[in-house]
Amino acid sequence: MEDPMPENEYRRAREIFRTVGPLLLSIAVILLIIGFVDFFSAANAMHAPRHFGLLFVGLPLLVFGVGMTKAGYAGKIARYFGREYAPAVSKTFNEIASDSREGIGAIAEVIRKAPVGDDTGRLCPECGHSNDYDAKFCAACGRSLPVSITCPDCGEPAAPGARFCDECGRPLESRQ
Repeated sequence: MEDPMPENEYRRAREIFRTVGPLLLSIAVILLIIGFVDFFSAANAMHAPRHFGLLFVGLPLLVFGVGMTKAGYAGKIARYFGREYAPAVSKTFNEIASDSREGIGAIAEVIRKAPVGDDTGRLCPECGHSNDYDAKFCAACGRSLPVSITCPDCGEPAAPGARFCDECGRPLESRQ
């Protein structure tokens, strides 16, 4: 995928954001201070404010200034937060993994030794009917269901009809 903005254009845009953003912020703050001071002093003196319109110019400048400044420093901000959060996230993940290792191992063992089939039982290889896990014959067609075997090399249970052991990879067919 082609980079949408070449490096030199990216650097130029970043410098513009880093220059114009704070400049707009400074102008906005000055305009807002003048507008607020004029508004509150006019309210105390009981006359109409003369520079009240500066508030309506200063507020959008403030928004654009903040946005441009954030865009100009987004990389630095992201790197800062990444360095702040990464150790805590890593430590939390490692503690959770350590505390749950035994439970996850037990769940994995149950899944690994589960009979082949869908959630309701073993599927008949002839007609596809779902049978109970302990059924020896298909309830729909009467065909005998394959018996679970264990690998003669490593002793792990193998799925019915499997030709190779899931654990050690050795062939099962020639030894059945």
